[in-house]
Amino acid sequence: GNWDTSARGNDDAALVRGTSEVIMDGAGTKTLKTGATNSYVRRFHKLTVGQGAGKVTQLALTSATNILEVGAGTFDLNGRFLYIRTGGSSLITDPDSMIGTGNGTLYFLGWNEVLNLPAITANLAELRVGFYLAASVVNMTGEITVNGNMTLGDPGVADRFCPFNTNGHALTVTGNFNIVDGQTVLALGNSQVTIGGAWINGSTGFNGDAAIDAGTSTIIFNSTDAATVDSSSQSFYDIDFDGVGGSWELIDNMTVTRDLAVTNGTLDLATNDVDLTIYAALSVAPGGGFTSGAGTTALIGASASYTDDNVEQDNTVWTDGTLYIRSDLSQELPAEETYHNLYLDDYVGGATTYTMGSTIEGDWYIYAGATVQMSADITVAGDLVIEGVLYTNGFDLTVTGALDVNGTLDATDDLEADGVI
Repeated sequence: GNWDTSARGNDDAALVRGTSEVIMDGAGTKTLKTGATNSYVRRFHKLTVGQGAGKVTQLALTSATNILEVGAGTFDLNGRFLYIRTGGSSLITDPDSMIGTGNGTLYFLGWNEVLNLPAITANLAELRVGFYLAASVVNMTGEITVNGNMTLGDPGVADRFCPFNTNGHALTVTGNFNIVDGQTVLALGNSQVTIGGAWINGSTGFNGDAAIDAGTSTIIFNSTDAATVDSSSQSFYDIDFDGVGGSWELIDNMTVTRDLAVTNGTLDLATNDVDLTIYAALSVAPGGGFTSGAGTTALIGASASYTDDNVEQDNTVWTDGTLYIRSDLSQELPAEETYHNLYLDDYVGGATTYTMGSTIEGDWYIYAGATVQMSADITVAGDLVIEGVLYTNGFDLTVTGALDVNGTLDATDDLEADGVI
């Protein structure tokens, strides 16, 4: 049947839980109502709910337990909070279990302990992992899918050093992913993390450790609507923006230590004029879009690239800010793009060749380790500085501002062609 101890307003004292187990095993929908009111104080030691298919346990007031076990039925949080406060394996789930029906909050509350999270599929307003005392450690031990929002940290309890380790398991959040605790450290390892809403990072890390240890992880943003990404200038490894109809506004500067791809949807740097640093490839697929701002997009690394093969040039907007490519990988830039400022450099090898034909509405700077082969006419509305080598290859070069040649400007092909400088 139902459980109702709500007449005992402080039933953590009135009911001594010991090491007992309460099993809700009624057919149909049965309610669970304790005396808790938004309190993390434990009402149960072990609570077992949703014992079989078609069996629903519905929470009628906020409650708390040391251990929660969900069977093959449904645990409906019914818009309430359920706190789980314990160390070790604090949640046991059947592979067919359903936690939540789209509302309510399941709140794991670390208490100077290790919390091991099993594989979870939850339909919630929010899955929250909070840290009441310092040195709580949270380990994922299986794949977690949250159809709703997920929050790390407790906005009411700041500055707790609490690592959250994905341990290579996939994490999918269809809503927003929010880090609110000032010293939470998110260690991603080689996990794939998929976020359907915003990414909001309010952590600054702990004792020199970054708030995000990206490892070799992949972050996939798959929103089909407008979303924001606030990284607090923390680094990611691989990022793919892949949501048809989606758009992502970068709130602050972002660093990606490997590749950034815009597969579907639009990445917006212009609204907040942020800087973007990528240490490998920037790619924009036919379904994607990229809009720079007044900041600098820097591709820096031995294999950093922005190539005609990987970029749909009709879907990029560079009419503000600076594109700076510093690479040892010779490459052909996307044909007929229009840039604002364009800086081309080598990384450490000193012999990088860029092939291009574009319009540059600001300044063009060719550093000493770079060689440029023109493949079409180029117009520079600002200044052109050549410290490396520029071959015009018989194409027209028009410079409206100053021309400063400290390296080599080779126009010998123009003698037998119709190129004009």
